[in-house]
Amino acid sequence: MGSLQFDGDEFAIFIEKRTAGIAEKLVAEFRDTMTRKAGNGPLDPDKAIVSCGYALYNPKTDASCEDIFNRADRDMYEDKKRFYEINPHLRQRG
Repeated sequence: MGSLQFDGDEFAIFIEKRTAGIAEKLVAEFRDTMTRKAGNGPLDPDKAIVSCGYALYNPKTDASCEDIFNRADRDMYEDKKRFYEINPHLRQRG
């Protein structure tokens, strides 16, 4: 079995028995909270830019937590990509 690798600024939360709608709401609430804590919001590159991703467990295709994490990680990078497409004037970091 493989192990999950996280960069210094990444983390994962596993929540049982949730739907896509609930996951989207939790992501939106987290993003709003982080935006408020960052002061000027996510468009201030000296503060914080929050990229989020999530994935739901699919018993038909997921053999391990790593499968779910990999989909959530791809979703997070797509979120980051959308951010920089909307805000091309900000220098993309990592």
